[in-house]
Amino acid sequence: MQTSIIVDDELLAKAQTLTNLYEQSLLIKEALAALIERESAKRLVNLVQTKRRLVSHKKLRDSIKPQGAPLSTVVVELRMEENN
Repeated sequence: MQTSIIVDDELLAKAQTLTNLYEQSLLIKEALAALIERESAKRLVNLVQTKRRLVSHKKLRDSIKPQGAPLSTVVVELRMEENN
């Protein structure tokens, strides 16, 4: 795909110096690949953190649930404690 973009000259020069990539199309491809890698890593970290929170909430729920009591009773009791 061909497209036209406006890039800050200083930013472009710094990127070219740091990467030794002086062909602009190759530099843009590398920049996009780096951006995709960085954002994918962020999403993976968020996914792992979400999984950890879910596991810790499940462990907490299982540890406070009285034997034989319905989960709704436990939730009501927890909400009452949070309000106090």
